[in-house]
Amino acid sequence: MTERLVVVKEGEPWTPFLQQVNHLFIEEKKARSEADANKISQICCQIIKFCFESNEMDRLREFLLSLSKKRSQSKKAITDYIRTGIELLEKMPEQEKMKTLETLREITEGKLFLEVEYARCSRMFAQILIDKNLFAKAADTIQEVQVETYGSMEKREKFEYILFQILVMLLKKDYVRTFIVAKKVDSQMINDNNLDDLKIKYHQLMIQYYLNERNLFEIAQANKVIYDTIVNAPDKFKDKNLRDVSFENMIFFSIASTYTLEKIEYLNNINLKYYKVLKLYPLVKKYFEDYISLELMNFNPSQMIKELDKIKMLKMENSDYHFECLQKEIIRRNVRIIDKYYSRIKLDRLAELLNINPERCEEEISYMVNNKLIHAKICRIDRIVYFREQKSPSDYLNSWSADIKALCELTEETCHLINREEVLSNK
Repeated sequence: MTERLVVVKEGEPWTPFLQQVNHLFIEEKKARSEADANKISQICCQIIKFCFESNEMDRLREFLLSLSKKRSQSKKAITDYIRTGIELLEKMPEQEKMKTLETLREITEGKLFLEVEYARCSRMFAQILIDKNLFAKAADTIQEVQVETYGSMEKREKFEYILFQILVMLLKKDYVRTFIVAKKVDSQMINDNNLDDLKIKYHQLMIQYYLNERNLFEIAQANKVIYDTIVNAPDKFKDKNLRDVSFENMIFFSIASTYTLEKIEYLNNINLKYYKVLKLYPLVKKYFEDYISLELMNFNPSQMIKELDKIKMLKMENSDYHFECLQKEIIRRNVRIIDKYYSRIKLDRLAELLNINPERCEEEISYMVNNKLIHAKICRIDRIVYFREQKSPSDYLNSWSADIKALCELTEETCHLINREEVLSNK
């Protein structure tokens, strides 16, 4: 009587399918005893395919597990039949596909030689959960997969996998973990010209993160990278709309961001590098040149809304906040310009120059003083704004002492020169 290696339940008939599979298991056992890795691999793949073709999905999953637990099982055989199972997933109904993926993940989890297969199965399983809007479960499935440490995974696939992890975290609205996962993308991936398409996708995802964090300057920088990537590889990227939107957002988000020395350096670099490109975007050029000039910008919210109606910045998430930031930064920029020319000015006159009401003017000055953007003091009784920093008596004394020291040094040097000339003339 033929040995039965396939376990059957009590009362379950011994079908031709089981008989055929049992024969394959006997062959597999024989090959294992002979340590013939290629033959073991071939038989295991044949078992998996035969189960699929016979539509025995429960048995397929059972054999996937049992084959991996066989004594002295070849790693090559396990790897090959797992890959065969992954290939068959696309032909399975969704419900069977999910169950099989769970089995494959159970087998591959924790095995270094199957780390890539585990990552791929996890991604496929997470994608199904995303399609069902189960973002939290998808995040739990994918977030702990450390593909950045996988030496056997190609760079492109690794980059794509990290981008998928970022996307899942954004869908879950887990922005802390989004930032952690984004840090996995290293400079080698970003600077690889063969991965330019993924670099653009990465920065588009990061823009979504920065939108939530309301970090306008980082949004501007991300758009700059997207624009530069498209311009530097025109044969690869022919999406003119993405190029134009990236350039517009690069300028307007940088203008709307909080005033810092880094921002000023950034704007100066843009002026040097993109002055020819700005001519192609008249509205962008107008706002940019007005902002970096030393003259007051015209502040008219209703006119700005009409002018910026087609700008993508005002059609993105939190667009009202972006427009508010743009208005505030223009007002504060005008205050900084006035600070250069006035030591004091009437509050009402200042409000008139800024084209805002006195209450709003006082509010903006208070903000700028608190954030050490300017030195100013408001006299509420006289309604006068003083822009020069008030010096303490010790500051005046230090200044006077420095002036006296400089005068003494100059006098000593002059006396030395006179004495030298007298000595030379006596000779």
